Amino acid sequence: MIAPTPNRAIDGFLDRMDQLHSAPQVAQKILLLTRDSDFDVRTVAQCIESDPALSAKILRVANSSRYGLRHKVTSVRQAVAFIGQRSLRLIALTFGLVESMTRGARGKQYSEFWRRSLTIATVAAELAKLKKELNADEAYSAGLLADMGELIFAQLEPERFFNIVDQHPHGLELLKAEREEFGFAHPELGARLLQRWELPEELIEAVALHHVEGEETELLTVAVHAGDLMAHALWTPDNKYVAASQELLAAEFGIDLDAYIALAVTCQREIDENAKMFGISLEGTIDCELLLEEARRTHNEASLEAALDLDSLTSAIEDTSV
Repeated sequence: MIAPTPNRAIDGFLDRMDQLHSAPQVAQKILLLTRDSDFDVRTVAQCIESDPALSAKILRVANSSRYGLRHKVTSVRQAVAFIGQRSLRLIALTFGLVESMTRGARGKQYSEFWRRSLTIATVAAELAKLKKELNADEAYSAGLLADMGELIFAQLEPERFFNIVDQHPHGLELLKAEREEFGFAHPELGARLLQRWELPEELIEAVALHHVEGEETELLTVAVHAGDLMAHALWTPDNKYVAASQELLAAEFGIDLDAYIALAVTCQREIDENAKMFGISLEGTIDCELLLEEARRTHNEASLEAALDLDSLTSAIEDTSV
């Protein structure tokens, strides 16, 4: 397990953050109380009831069309019993930890953050279902928190950060620009904040390394990294990220072209449903047909390149045998 290395500059930055936002105690407690599937409903309900705004959010989710209940849920305890562990943890993360950090963010960045975060989370959760070592809820949580550091930059240094984002919207170019401007980038900044909030180490590592691909990386981190690549591929299909995501998913999760497209369709539906459930408005739509076209093209190019490499290898072997 790789924990964020203490950094005076990052800690100094986060000390300023503490002046604006205290660690959301209720959200943290909910995450702790619901780590096991057989959590105590009454204890969790009492915790939620100490926060009126969070209580209202829980009731809204319970009465949403997703659950299709015949009768309106009017108590937090009823809501907790109906919506279950995953939704409780997601609400704690979205409303308690993340939503409070998006207050004050400009509209475009707010929408972009949620679009990317919901996509990374959804992809990571779907991939977790393919590996018995992974837990889908933990994968979703890790994906949702992956870009938390960007929100911190936006809160504390909006002018400097938005100037960077306008030139480098995301990806490795953004990380490089952040490090040049601040001395560190959003993954290590977000991970250090989550470490201060005492969230699970596996989530912290996934946030810290979600832009990194390597053999020693934990599988949860690989799933979140794949979600990051897919966030690019799904919303703005181009050769670079479609090809990179296909290659990673094939190597780590055994996903072929058909499964890749099926994953995209599933994620499109899940992202829309979760956005509606949590009252989040997303700009733009995922064009699965365009993604399919690009995925097929990159797949064919890769197949052709592999065939050419095989021909070259065969010719080389024949030459040496003469």
